[in-house]
Amino acid sequence: MEMKKDHKNKIITFFKLYPDFAKLQTGSVLVNFASWNSFVALLFLLTDITDNGIQLGILWALSGLAPLLFGLIAGVLIDRFDYKKGLIYIDILRAGLSLGFIFIPFLDGWSAWTTYFLLRFIIGLCGSYSFAARQSIISKIVATEDLNRAIAISFTILNVMRLLGLTLGGVLLGIGGMNFVWVIQSISFIIAAILVSQMTLNTTPVQIAKKNFIEDFKYGFVESFKNGWVKLIFILGLSGGLVAGTFHLVLQQFVKNIYHTDSFSLSIMFLIEGIVSVIVGYWIVKVNFQFKKIWFYGYIYIVNALSWILFGFNKSYLLALLLLVIFSTMLSLTIPFERWVVQTKVPEEIRGRTFNLLNTISTGMIQLSGLIAGLIIDNWGLEYVPVFTGSFHLLIGFFVIFFIFGLSTATHAKERMI
Repeated sequence: MEMKKDHKNKIITFFKLYPDFAKLQTGSVLVNFASWNSFVALLFLLTDITDNGIQLGILWALSGLAPLLFGLIAGVLIDRFDYKKGLIYIDILRAGLSLGFIFIPFLDGWSAWTTYFLLRFIIGLCGSYSFAARQSIISKIVATEDLNRAIAISFTILNVMRLLGLTLGGVLLGIGGMNFVWVIQSISFIIAAILVSQMTLNTTPVQIAKKNFIEDFKYGFVESFKNGWVKLIFILGLSGGLVAGTFHLVLQQFVKNIYHTDSFSLSIMFLIEGIVSVIVGYWIVKVNFQFKKIWFYGYIYIVNALSWILFGFNKSYLLALLLLVIFSTMLSLTIPFERWVVQTKVPEEIRGRTFNLLNTISTGMIQLSGLIAGLIIDNWGLEYVPVFTGSFHLLIGFFVIFFIFGLSTATHAKERMI
């Protein structure tokens, strides 16, 4: 009997149990691989069309940040339209836009910069919509008791594709050139759209009374900030984005200036972080792990923060690898938890915009964290970047414990009254 239960915990068996979820995640594999794979090509293309570092930095930052300004609109659209149809249209649009990068090398100056900006801007906006819609749809195609496992599978797939996409991006670029990458990306989006079109379950979101777009927009914000769980998620998005944004910068700078090792050491650190996240994600799927008292996750945030703070004080490369394992393990436990909160604690009619706003907040903090890290380095030194950002995350961990404990207590009291 125990062996049968263990067998059912496997990802392949889970896909057989939920064929629509399998189609959704197979499409996610293609979409995420294509996106991370093209990330390398985007950097090379940007280098080719700009004349100096200032142009490169400004164009990269603006084309990456601009979709965040319109992400809130995308969140409202997610909650107003059928998830399935929306994903199909978005992936077809991205497939066509991806081929537009092929023509940029034939342009010069402002025309090349403007085309690059518009293509990356629209594709980025579509990506924001796609992420939130793909997360929102999970609760409609998977039973509640399997929701935690489904979220962990989605998280694990994202990490695997991030590793493969970044690793193979340079390989594919070297084999076939940039045009080959754009074609592969376009085909991936088309296949993902076809897979979503084959889903059979009802994916229509809950409709709210507000038919006017502006009223719907206002309604979503009012209802979101009435919900204590939504407030918590937004705070976690700020803190998590701050740490995540400084993570890659800190690792690169520590390898060069603290450990005094070569770039190969940096690759090992990124590889360890990625492998640990995949292993932990699969373990969550296998045992369907979740704390019965969810305020215990506050302790996970605290350990995560402490490992990052200690990373700043540490001067040993080997000890840094150990701290990185702890950091990645704790992070891999908290991200599925945050998505589970949105899936189960947020009203369905504002779930899409909540996922979208969480992604917007996190991504915005990742972009802003570079500036924050620079200010810390200039005033106190490189080692204080993880110390300061980790300390903020540490406070959030204590906040999570008391906040969730208070919310849970209030909920139980309300249920007893009913």
